[in-house]
Parts: sequence; structure tokens; C-alpha cells
Amino acid sequence: MKKSVLDYWQFGKAWFSSQGRRSHRSALPKSAFTLAEVLIVLGVIGVVAALTIPTLLKNWQEDRWDIAAKVFENRLTQAVGQMHARQRLTGYTTTEAFVNDLKNFMKVTDCANCVIDGINVGDSSAKFNKSWGTNIVGQTVVNGANMLIAYNPSCNLDPAANSVEAAECSVAVVYDTNGTSEPNMLDKDVRYFNVALLREGASCMDDRGITFGNLCLSKTVEPKVSINTCDGSSEWDVNCTTAKNCSECANNSWAAGKRACAEKTPAGRWRLPSDAELVTLDNNAQASYGFPGGSMFTSTEYTHLGNQHYVVFRLLVLKDYFTGAHECGYYNGDGHCSYLRKDSAQGQVFCVTDLQ
Repeated sequence: MKKSVLDYWQFGKAWFSSQGRRSHRSALPKSAFTLAEVLIVLGVIGVVAALTIPTLLKNWQEDRWDIAAKVFENRLTQAVGQMHARQRLTGYTTTEAFVNDLKNFMKVTDCANCVIDGINVGDSSAKFNKSWGTNIVGQTVVNGANMLIAYNPSCNLDPAANSVEAAECSVAVVYDTNGTSEPNMLDKDVRYFNVALLREGASCMDDRGITFGNLCLSKTVEPKVSINTCDGSSEWDVNCTTAKNCSECANNSWAAGKRACAEKTPAGRWRLPSDAELVTLDNNAQASYGFPGGSMFTSTEYTHLGNQHYVVFRLLVLKDYFTGAHECGYYNGDGHCSYLRKDSAQGQVFCVTDLQ
């Protein structure tokens, strides 16, 4: 059949139209990801998760401990505040008696075997750096927290004091928000209330000293100096007078040492150690804490009665010869008491202070 011009025109129109559609489809971008692209994205997500999830979990756990600590201290202060409001906060002579009444205001039960941060039931309040003369008692709170508490029988409080002031006056506490569950670590689940805790070997007195027992030991030995106290007018040695032999008082290193400690920053806090403190330091703190050995001035003044001039001598530290039965407290190894004169060039000035 013979094709007309119109047929050829329609065929051409259809062919060009199909070519245009095919070209348009081929120019469209691909919508799928390759396997390599997917693996790279998953790897990045894994790295980010590994870096952030532990931090998020740690922050979450620390928030839990912080919240639990706030809840505990709020319950404690409210209970003590109620006791104060009812005039039942004072008058006890032991922690046990105080806790028996505390049970009427706070849901706690006895915990005879509680041990928190190395502190045990029955330990002295000195473990909290408190000289209250009472023992530490263990209790378990209704939410599962354990606490060790000491009571201050000398608490004398203003009737208008608030709950926090009442608690800080009357009790010192270490508590574990997790009970016996881990980690049982200070500043995590273990916290202290009203305890100025200073670890042995930690810094004290604005980093000028090192803690040892209930003392803060100076990190430095003071320079050897002397002052003239011969007329007895010096506040550092009123016992030096012309009526006695004044040879050692004219060049008084001991008095200068007392003054150096009193003026050591922060002023008014430092002092020479007592005889008993010096014995403990000499025997126990020398290796671990850098406590200097040799002849050291102490705060105690001794009179050597065997001297005809009634000369005052100072104590000489001789390690391993201590005995409390002798006048001066030390033997020099041959049965004779050893002293250190106030003007001795051997005497070192080492200052200590009490932890507050």
C-alpha cells in the first residue's frame, strides 16, 4: 500500500517524540546508594556512638548519685530540723542515744556491720576530724542508702537556727547512696556531710602542708634564725631573765622558731610540734612524707635541774629511744637524758597545725 506524505509525517513525529523521552529519562539522577557509601555512613555512626555513649552513660550515673545525695541530705536535715524544733536535738551523751531518737523522725534501721570508705561502726568521731568524744553508729535508710553518723553532745544552737545549721552543729555523716553496691568510691556514690575530710598525704593549708593523721605538716623547714630574749620581755620566751644564766637566751633559736611558726602564712595557725607529736612524726612520717630527721625544737620547755645555773635546755630528738617515764622523754643511748639548748645551731624549726 502506498504511503502518503501524511503517513511519513506522523511517523517522523512519533520517532522524534520517543527519542526525546528516552533522552530525558537517561538524564535523570540515580536515587540509590552504593554499598561502599552505606558502609562508610555506618562506620561514622559507629565511631560517633563509641565516643559519645560512654560519656552519656557516665553523666547519667553521676546525675543519679548527685540526686540521691541531695535526697539523702534533705531527709537528714529535715529530720534533725524537726528534732531541733521540738527541743530534742541536745541532751544526749552518746551517738547511740541520739540515733534512737532520730528514728522517730527518719526511717532508718541499725546497720551493725556498715563499713564506708574505710570507716567502721564503733570508730571514734575523730575519724571525721571531730573531737566530740563519741562513737560512730551505722544506719540503713529506707531507700537503701547506708550511713555512718557521729553526734556532737556539745552542740549549743540558737533556737532560731534552720535545719541545715542544726544538722551541721549536731552530726557528722559519711553515707553511700548505693548501700553496699559498687563502686563504693568517694565523690561518686560515697559522700560526706559536715566533714572537712583531708586524706593523709593530701595537701592542706592552701597547699602549704601535707596531712598526717590529725596534723598538717609544713612542706618546708624554717630558716635557722635567733632573737635576743634575755630580758624576759619577749612574748616568745618569757622565762629568759637576767636572774638565770642568759647565755642561751641572747641567741635564742627556739624562741625564734616559735615566732617563725606563728607568723607563717596563714598567720596564727602554725606552731612547733609537741613532744608526743614529734615522736610520732620521727618514727612514722620521715620516709613517706619527707619529714626531716635530726634535732628538732618542740613546743615543750624543760629545765635541766642538774645545772647549777638553772639553764633551760631543749629536747633532742633521738629516734627509737622514747620513753614516757623519763623527765625529758628521750634517752641518748647511754642512759642519760639529752636536751637541745635554746641557742643550739643543731635545732631545726619544723611547723605543724591541727586539721580543722
